[in-house]
Amino acid sequence: MAEPTIDPAYTDWCRGHFGFMAEGGIWAVPRSGLIFERRDGTLVLIDRMPYSKELAEAAAEGKDVPADPEELRAYQDADFLTIRLHFKEAGIMVDYLPGEEDPAERIPT
Repeated sequence: MAEPTIDPAYTDWCRGHFGFMAEGGIWAVPRSGLIFERRDGTLVLIDRMPYSKELAEAAAEGKDVPADPEELRAYQDADFLTIRLHFKEAGIMVDYLPGEEDPAERIPT
């Protein structure tokens, strides 16, 4: 998978969003179910929405949702990398769950 390209408008949004977040503030990303917290001036991934029975049912109905837990994880990893790239471009460090490998290591190039 290729590195996502930088969108200057998204980078500006990231800078503004982080500026509005209080220390300890939480940001849940609706499109991917990633949950971040602002810690010591860094955006830290603290949790991920798990695959659920409701997602499986929606996938079986043909809705545009991940078909299985592996597809959800791959989507979350790709979204994390896009988020990290744009926040980094805005001068903000983004880290992942303690004890978890870097999502970039799981995505084939």
